[in-house]
Amino acid sequence: MIVALLFIFILLQIADSLTTVHILKNGGREANPFMAWLFDKLTVAGGLSLLKVVVILVVFVAWNEWLLFGLDAVYVGVVGWNTYQIFKS
Repeated sequence: MIVALLFIFILLQIADSLTTVHILKNGGREANPFMAWLFDKLTVAGGLSLLKVVVILVVFVAWNEWLLFGLDAVYVGVVGWNTYQIFKS
């Protein structure tokens, strides 16, 4: 089960990055104030890379099925929202 959750987690991280970049390149803005600040300081690529490294480190340090399930649920929401924003515009 944990391997499937990890695979889903990795796919969601890729989808989050791709949809975020697409939205920002097409005139959208980052809704998360912390991430917007991070993008201003490090660029979008730098901010996304830092976030992904931190989140992946947390997953590997905690290595908990419930944590992965929760993070998957959060990122399904994030990717769903990003996808909605892309198709709405």
